[in-house]
Amino acid sequence: MTAREGGKPRRGLALLPVAVVISLVASACIPASRAALQGAPPHPRDAVDARGSVALSNGMEVLVVEAPTPLVASLILVKTGSRDETVTNWGVSHLLEHVLFDGTARRSKEEIFREVYGMGGYFNGFTGEEYTGYILMAHPDFLAKMLDIQADILFHSLFDAEKLEITKGVVIEEIRQSLTNPSAREADLHKARLYGGTSYAHPVLGSEPVIRRLSRDEILAYQRARYVPNNMLAVLIGPVDKQTALAEFSKAFGEQAAVPLLTRQEPSPAPPPRAEVFVEETPAPRKSLALSLIVPATGRESYPAWEVLAGLLDERLQQAKDRPDAPKILKLEAGFSLARDFAILEVSGTFPRETDETAVRRLVDREMARLAAGPIEKQAVTRVRKSLAGEEARLAERIHYQATAKAARILALGAAGVGTYGDRIAGISPEEVAAAARTLAEPRYVASLFLPAEAEAKSRSVTAIPPPQRTVLPNGLTLIAQQVPGSRVFAAHVLARGRGAFEGEGREGTVEGFLRVLSRGTARRTAEDMLRAVQEMGGRLETAGDPTSPFGDFYTSREYGYIRLEALAGNGREALALLAEILTEPRVAPEDVEKVRGELRAFTDAAEQQPRRVAEAALFRALLPGHPLARPIHGTASSVGTLGREQLLGLKERYLAASNLIVSIVSDLPADRALAMAREVLGRVPPGPPAPAGPLLPLTRGIREVREHLGKPQAQLLFGKVLPQVTGRERLALELAGSILSAKLFGTLREKEGLAYSVDAGVSFPQGGTLLLIGMGTAPQNLERAKAGILRELKAVVETPPTKDEVERRANALAGRLAMRTLASINRAYYLGAAEFRGLPLDYWETYRQSLLSVAPEEVAEALWKHFGQEDYVLAVVD
Repeated sequence: MTAREGGKPRRGLALLPVAVVISLVASACIPASRAALQGAPPHPRDAVDARGSVALSNGMEVLVVEAPTPLVASLILVKTGSRDETVTNWGVSHLLEHVLFDGTARRSKEEIFREVYGMGGYFNGFTGEEYTGYILMAHPDFLAKMLDIQADILFHSLFDAEKLEITKGVVIEEIRQSLTNPSAREADLHKARLYGGTSYAHPVLGSEPVIRRLSRDEILAYQRARYVPNNMLAVLIGPVDKQTALAEFSKAFGEQAAVPLLTRQEPSPAPPPRAEVFVEETPAPRKSLALSLIVPATGRESYPAWEVLAGLLDERLQQAKDRPDAPKILKLEAGFSLARDFAILEVSGTFPRETDETAVRRLVDREMARLAAGPIEKQAVTRVRKSLAGEEARLAERIHYQATAKAARILALGAAGVGTYGDRIAGISPEEVAAAARTLAEPRYVASLFLPAEAEAKSRSVTAIPPPQRTVLPNGLTLIAQQVPGSRVFAAHVLARGRGAFEGEGREGTVEGFLRVLSRGTARRTAEDMLRAVQEMGGRLETAGDPTSPFGDFYTSREYGYIRLEALAGNGREALALLAEILTEPRVAPEDVEKVRGELRAFTDAAEQQPRRVAEAALFRALLPGHPLARPIHGTASSVGTLGREQLLGLKERYLAASNLIVSIVSDLPADRALAMAREVLGRVPPGPPAPAGPLLPLTRGIREVREHLGKPQAQLLFGKVLPQVTGRERLALELAGSILSAKLFGTLREKEGLAYSVDAGVSFPQGGTLLLIGMGTAPQNLERAKAGILRELKAVVETPPTKDEVERRANALAGRLAMRTLASINRAYYLGAAEFRGLPLDYWETYRQSLLSVAPEEVAEALWKHFGQEDYVLAVVD
């Protein structure tokens, strides 16, 4: 997660705030009860201010947003971040975020985890330039316990000296991990240029030498001066009435005394006298551009106009980069983000090394100048406003992101400003946007061009959700629909079966190329027309993921492709009509094929420099030799180089055949109405054969190790084995076994030994088999310790039967992670399609938690003994 405005990255590309996440717990829903929500009225000295937020008697600000969601999210934002640091303690805010989870006077670290797991909670911390956040999400029955845990870690952490050194090791591994990511390095370099002379300029993560040197006393002094109630903002979102919520906040936080706050006279970032352009080296194989224009706080009243202006610039850039005479550009986006004392208009782009970087910058300057010259059309402003409204609606479904966005906006605008910000955007006029746009006639931005080294050398109740419904159309297309009453989003997800089976040797990446072309127009619409149509619906269209995302490309699979289409409620018919057009009349223009080939080549080049990606490729080649699932999603340098239009057109009739598609819809419409509407629109998709069934996955026999060398600051281990196909309760037992192993690895290799920032394990169920995977990044000199640690924990988890309490906690954790992901309608639609693809019951995810809780510890122990032994495995090591 990044601590930014939230929603679609194009609206919050923000370097500010750059946030870092420590993800501790993911989990579940528990049946509702109002009893735990009752409490005394707020403290009589608490004052409700006119802005709708509440100031407790000790100065802590609380904002309660009532929402009919199955979970409640509590975010405590401490108004301190890396901008409050000096050269002697860079990174202390981020380190402190980690340290606070190490245990309190009342709870050890293990007990914190146990309580959060036990209530099916999701606990996260993140650090930015301006604040540090602690978000906890669980069922509303646990509100009192949630706030108690948050208050406990914020005010009563022990700062155990031994654990502190281990946590420093974890943070240092995170810093090293970021050094392997060219995008993170580029962001830090650009920040240093943009914010030069201010405390915003240094990396949020800090530096390894400073982290090593920081003493316990220095960290404590920083915490005691800033972690005080009158320097905190709480945002609570969920099905909890304000009176109940405020009573619980008063109980948990009201006894903490206010403390005089430290003040530092620091200059705020300001625009340069004229546009400045810097050229930097990057280890990435592609070029990139980061351009930022600071809007000072004196222009705060015009922020809504700038928000719309950023949307217009984004639209213009999308159109410009796709013109036939444009330089080859992989991605070019604009966004707008808010900070406390300024805001930023941003442009970011990536392009192949052969593209002239000055041509890209000229293109951006030209589109800015066009906007400055005007006119600003009313229709275009309306379209962007609708697009922003759609993003806001989608954000509202992800309450943990919404809480972060609201808190960040309160810091920038005040609670009163947040309350009216959306209305001001909705009422913005073309004249107001034009006034902001005139600033772009002579833009005072800071731009960084990153060139590869060789190039440089050159109280509401929870609303019940009705069960999903399913039908198969005469053309063979499978339709699933579910109603989420009151949802503001219409979400349609297409799952297209198969990927590697359609490609063959030497044609790897063909399906990915075809999916990416789908978003670039139809026989009736250009890419520009399609973008406008989606914006008119307040929507978003995605046909492929971003493998460069630092948070993972969760919905991309080696087994299938997808189309994700979202729109504002009320635009369902239009959304389905556009979807049918995409499925039946893809354009596949030669110039679009060329652009997609450039994207795929950039991804394959980047993957060759990323330890995790290289390890994944090596592991799957060794685990599944010759199997379709071993084929790289984005292809190889040779296969991408020969990718052509005819090759993609050859996929159209086979891959988009109706019988190969699962379309799932989640909206506020009753399921039968949604099915009827979809049947009418999608019934004309041509029939055809489904994807060819892949062979069974070959069971792993014996022990093999594969190694590759990259010479990066952090190495990668990937452990894998193929298990037999399982169903029913054995599947559930294996999921729990994988989760137990993951927790053991996390608790030992990360928390006790400090060998990694991230270590993960899990069991997945591709068609034809079962996969156990374990991944870990660590310093190259720690590889042998890490390998020995993984094998040691595997042995221990097999030989030590899990307890009933442990199984219950892991069941809640797995179910809670699902609950968090399905907050968004489009993700719920994805899970419905995935269940159909896997052959699972229609209500599988609705009963997931209950099914997990029904598994006995003995069943999990048997799964561990039967499948997690060390006699057979493949280990991929990239150093």
